[in-house]
Amino acid sequence: MVNVRCALYLLLGLVVIVPNAAFPATPSPSPEAIVQAQIEAYNARDIDVFLATYAEDAQLFEHPAKLLANGSVQIML
Repeated sequence: MVNVRCALYLLLGLVVIVPNAAFPATPSPSPEAIVQAQIEAYNARDIDVFLATYAEDAQLFEHPAKLLANGSVQIML
């Protein structure tokens, strides 16, 4: 159920994508690379890899400014 919710947020554009240390510091990954990593992790049903694409302090908002989750741990819930 968690994977479905994460995918729904991703598809609806409600997630602010923030790269994490899971990617090499130099060079920064492109937005396309981050989204591709998320899609591959989602298809593999690997929530840990999916969440590794987010910074620990990432925030999830409902448009325009309603905070839904603060931090990757809350995003997972």
